[in-house]
Amino acid sequence: MELIKWILMIAGILAFLIIGCMILLRSDEKKRSRTKQYQENTDMLNETNEMLDTTLMELESYNEPLKKICEHIDNFNHKFLGQK
Repeated sequence: MELIKWILMIAGILAFLIIGCMILLRSDEKKRSRTKQYQENTDMLNETNEMLDTTLMELESYNEPLKKICEHIDNFNHKFLGQK
């Protein structure tokens, strides 16, 4: 009876060790998956930031011509419409 008791305890310990290893392996897979998803999100955000920077530069390049056009319109209004 004592021998069966020891065999069952050893089997139980081994079973818990195997279950623990499986849990650790599964959590490692989830960690790798989350790390990969985080890297993909970071890359996508960096790409979006670059696109926004490009758009901002394009829009800023229009500022000077628009200022000149506004000055011409103001001059026209002042000369021909007699704004006081």
